[in-house]
Amino acid sequence: MVFVTGGSWQGKREWANKTFPELTNIVDGETAEFSDFVQAQRIDRLHLWIRRKMKEGGSLDGYVDRLLQQNPDVVILMDEVGSGVVPVDKEERAYREKVGRIGCEIAEKAQSVYRVICGIGTEIK
Repeated sequence: MVFVTGGSWQGKREWANKTFPELTNIVDGETAEFSDFVQAQRIDRLHLWIRRKMKEGGSLDGYVDRLLQQNPDVVILMDEVGSGVVPVDKEERAYREKVGRIGCEIAEKAQSVYRVICGIGTEIK
């Protein structure tokens, strides 16, 4: 698995398109379901999938392990959402924490991790 992270609108998708042009089966976390993830070559905006699942009230425990077991070669793109002003809203704080924790879990298990800033990807693992 390859993990690509960075702030919003920092060029992660464009960088991934150039770096992994052979990946054509791309799903979007805003609309995809977990079953789509196990078939995908690349998952974009995983943080939006996490938001949807949290709003549905389901547990996200074990999703990373399940995904890696079923699709170990996937490339995952996810926004870094923990920087900046801490939200006043309790749900928004919980969302930021969950995205951060899942990001840490993905990074720990990934073969490679890239951080993209201003369209430039830097390998950090």
